Order: sequence, then structure tokens, then C-alpha cells
Amino acid sequence: MVSEIEDFACRASKTIPDAVVLARKGQPAEAKLALNLTIRDADVMGDGIYKSTDAGATWTNLGLRETGRIGRIIVHPTNPDIVFACALGRATGPQQERGVYRTTDGGRTWARVLFVDPNTGCSGLTMDAHDPDVLLAGTWDVVMHTWAMFSGGTGRGI
Repeated sequence: MVSEIEDFACRASKTIPDAVVLARKGQPAEAKLALNLTIRDADVMGDGIYKSTDAGATWTNLGLRETGRIGRIIVHPTNPDIVFACALGRATGPQQERGVYRTTDGGRTWARVLFVDPNTGCSGLTMDAHDPDVLLAGTWDVVMHTWAMFSGGTGRGI
């Protein structure tokens, strides 16, 4: 089940009762806890990924505070300790925290598993419906200022 709680998109775990994974403030959630990635100069960025194990009564920040915009979170369908995060970044200049991150321990630690360069972040992430070990990531080379957005550099790709 994917729902929206107080302007936060979240997904209840199917395998752990009362467990919920939360992304950041943003658009309504889609399947597999996908947040619509909307980029505007007045955008409000989150401060990481949150998790609740008591059906949303309390929340714990699991890290990735400096990633800025997290456009998609995918929870493994059979192992809720495995989670992937697609981080576009702040997009206001070069940033090392862009890319795709993975946790295998429920969010205690995160490893960046895809990084193109400091100007390129993850713009989309999907999991193969038949093989959860296969993911496809889109990358976007983008820098945004209040007066202009520069997009489509050499880091873009799938």
C-alpha cells in the first residue's frame, strides 16, 4: 500500500507489520514508493530518508541527509532490509552526494552504488518486475539557478 501522510510519501511494508519507509516531502507516491521528481528553483529539499516501525507514530532518520532531492525509493519485494534510493542532489552546483544508494541492513548504513560525476544525479530508478536483482537507473546532468537551468550534459544516460 502506498499512501501520503502529512505531505510525506510513504509505503507500508508487506513483510514487517507496522513498518513504513518514508522519503521526503514531495508529490503523491506512486507504485514502489516513487516520488514524482519535480524540479523548480523554489523547490524544498528533504533531509534524507525516514523509517517508522510503529505505523507512523514515530520516525527515525536513516541518513542520506545531504543528498537533497531523492526522487525515488525502491524497497526490495522480498527483503525489506534492502532499499535503493535515487538521489538527484541539490542541483544548484556540483555535489558528491548524487547517485544511487543501497542499504542491505534496513538503513543503518548506505553505500553509493552508482555515481557518474558531481554534476549528474539519479533522475529515475526502476526494478525489473521479474528479477529484483536488476535495476535500471536514469541519470541527469543538471544545474539549476533562479535565472536559468542547464541540463543535458555529458553525464546523462541510462
